[in-house]
Amino acid sequence: MKDRGETYCLSAEFVLHGKYKILGVINEGGMGIVYLSYDLILQQKVCIKEYFPRRYVMRKPGRCQVTVFEGEAARYFRQGVDQFVKEARILACFENLESVVEVQDFFYENGTAYMVMKYVTGENVKQCIERSGCMESEEVLRIMRPIMSSIGEIHKKGVLHGDISPDNILITKEGEGRLIDFGTARFYGMKEGEEKHSTVFFKRGYSAEEQYSEQASQGAYTDVYGVCTTMYFMLTGISPEEAVHRMIRDHVVPLTHFPHIRMKKYKKQAIMKGMAVKAQNRYHSMEQLYHILYEKKFLFGF
Repeated sequence: MKDRGETYCLSAEFVLHGKYKILGVINEGGMGIVYLSYDLILQQKVCIKEYFPRRYVMRKPGRCQVTVFEGEAARYFRQGVDQFVKEARILACFENLESVVEVQDFFYENGTAYMVMKYVTGENVKQCIERSGCMESEEVLRIMRPIMSSIGEIHKKGVLHGDISPDNILITKEGEGRLIDFGTARFYGMKEGEEKHSTVFFKRGYSAEEQYSEQASQGAYTDVYGVCTTMYFMLTGISPEEAVHRMIRDHVVPLTHFPHIRMKKYKKQAIMKGMAVKAQNRYHSMEQLYHILYEKKFLFGF
């Protein structure tokens, strides 16, 4: 947890919604801030995600109210709040998916919106690898299996996570994986006539090349890239080269060139296919990747 966070973050001890006391900042990004908080009524820790797109809003030091910039920014902010609500509702429908952190509450306050999530203790994949080195293939496949299954279910609702990476997969003290931080999640496959506005967000090494452009289309194949690059890191301890650099010259060493990784060749090849630079060369759905890795089905024609 961060000591204080930036000056635009809510301060420690501040109480939200009359019941959630802020304890500190867990994480912050371009679209929001995640706080570690304490539910004063149920007397338990929770995580609270504040919708705070820095491109469109600001907060003066020591204040709680969000100030939205004028003009187009105000319109995009309102659209973002609506999407934030829809995402919370969809995620709440997946409370039976153990690999997705549960949404417990939602409310409006301070001119923006907040999502309350279950607090899960653990260490993210990036921290695990930095501490203990790369993982055995059996462990990687075990951790990622329920996560991939859950992502497939979320895709069916038309939602992309958009930020699947080693720092967004939490390993609990029981050794189970949890997908966290849906702050960049978005809807895709909009119908003709619906307004679409995309904010560029990418994470070096784990974002697909289409995430670097507002005009590029994204789909399930975008999350496939994030899953496969994350698995590559888990297996090798090496962060893949940034996608836009790979477009010029690809220096990523194929998994088949790592003889110490005890994994069947076709599974290594499947992971490499999933992290292909061009979207048309990847699996088009999470189910296709899942079938190859766990059900030993060779699928053709994609």
